[in-house]
Amino acid sequence: MKKNQYSFLWRENYIDYLWATNVSAKVYFRHSGLFVYDGCQLSAFGSNEELLFSRRESERIFEIDKYQNIFKSLLEIENKARNLSRIFSEINLKKIDDRAIYDNYLKLFSLMRIFVSVYRFTEPQYVSWAEKSIRAYLSKIEPSKEKQEYLLADLLSKKIDANRIFNKDVVKKAKFLKEISLKRFRAKKIDILISDMAESILRETAKRSFLAVSQVSSLNLLELRRVLLKKLPLNLKRVNKRKKFFYLKITNLDEKSSIKTFLREDEKLFKKIGNPNRKNFLITGSTGYPGVIEGEAYLVPALSTTEEYRKVCAVFPAGKILVAPMTSPNLVPILSKAIAFVTDEGGITSHAALIAREMRKPCVVGTIYGSQIIKNGMKIKVDASNGRVIILTSDNKK
Repeated sequence: MKKNQYSFLWRENYIDYLWATNVSAKVYFRHSGLFVYDGCQLSAFGSNEELLFSRRESERIFEIDKYQNIFKSLLEIENKARNLSRIFSEINLKKIDDRAIYDNYLKLFSLMRIFVSVYRFTEPQYVSWAEKSIRAYLSKIEPSKEKQEYLLADLLSKKIDANRIFNKDVVKKAKFLKEISLKRFRAKKIDILISDMAESILRETAKRSFLAVSQVSSLNLLELRRVLLKKLPLNLKRVNKRKKFFYLKITNLDEKSSIKTFLREDEKLFKKIGNPNRKNFLITGSTGYPGVIEGEAYLVPALSTTEEYRKVCAVFPAGKILVAPMTSPNLVPILSKAIAFVTDEGGITSHAALIAREMRKPCVVGTIYGSQIIKNGMKIKVDASNGRVIILTSDNKK
């Protein structure tokens, strides 16, 4: 692998500068990576060294049978998040002072750092080695790629008696991936709880400081202290730049963490991570569940709060192909109406793939820029058996 090259990991729309610098950038990468904020979305990219480190660490934890400790930690974090959410619901944010508001930010940052530092062990870059091992085995016993995908899907969803067909090593790894999928599904609920709390405190801060919510979430920690505790003026020109674009270069070597912020687009950066706007970009990804189907695309943007999910679920039409950056448990009502799913991020342990296997609907995950290329109303063909999406018409409904 070439040095200094980066691979796409995920994309979210609610991690602005305040949260990226105080949470994700501090604990997500074990070696090095990039966060690129553009178009109101934060994308994560891992270096080749980061991917190698993640894979080796996951394999080591699996071999010594310690992943149960990670699953236990996620459950403990969920309980903490629910308790904090209950406390937040009982607080009238309008009546507490600025110091209490600031302290609540610190509580959220602390909880989110703990969550991210544990949740990352379930990410595709950590557990992809298990999937590759199973696929290598399936390719030896079944020549048809499509049948391999159905076997893998049935293996992970327990539709077949795995012990009668596969060896113990394959069964153990499949059980591991199945458990990862379920834990990620449940962990998404923690994410939504935290997002709801963050939204409420951001809105209150915006009212007190006479700023837009997007400006508050584009502050750094020192600026947040200035506006809440010291009532000092801000460099809004710099804050507004972060609202539009920034990227963070993170290194975590020899227990020393370094976070560098850049506010200007860099052509060298896009050469390393790939430019989503190039015209010949192919929409390819991984199979969540095999099958081929044609239909009309319906784009669902990245969502964060419970209210946003409620509004989208209320208007989603049946019989469409759902295209989204990612899915979550709050989108299950939509997924039951859709005929297929296409997501930017994720692998076979993602929420979209898990639900696709249960519902037996064609699904392509990990397309990276699928939701940015496909538009509402486009007629597309989801060839999930081969992990690709074909645009059949460029017409889209405005």
